[in-house]
Amino acid sequence: MEYLVDVPVSVRHDGHIYFVEYNDGGNTGECIYEYGGVGKSGKILVMTSCRMDDIISGVNSRKPLMDGDFYGLSMHIREHSLWQVMEYIDKYSKV
Repeated sequence: MEYLVDVPVSVRHDGHIYFVEYNDGGNTGECIYEYGGVGKSGKILVMTSCRMDDIISGVNSRKPLMDGDFYGLSMHIREHSLWQVMEYIDKYSKV
C-alpha cells in the first residue's frame, strides 16, 4: 500500500548527512541518513534517525490502520525515504 503517496516531501543535506522531511499539513516527520562505511558496492547509506509519529497519525486519521498494517507502514517509510535520498543524490551529483 502506498501510505505516503500524497504526503509532500523534501530532501536537503549538510555535508554527508541527508534529511528527508515530510510535511502533511500540520503533521511533520523526518528521516536522517548518513554514510556509514564502505561495502562491496561502495558507500553505504544508513538511516540514523526517523521521527514519523505525526505522519503516521495523519495516515491513520485518513485510513485507520490495523495492528498488522504497522510493519508494512514501517517498511514503506524506510523504502520511501531511502528512495528520496537516492534520487536527490543522483540528481545533484550530475550538476
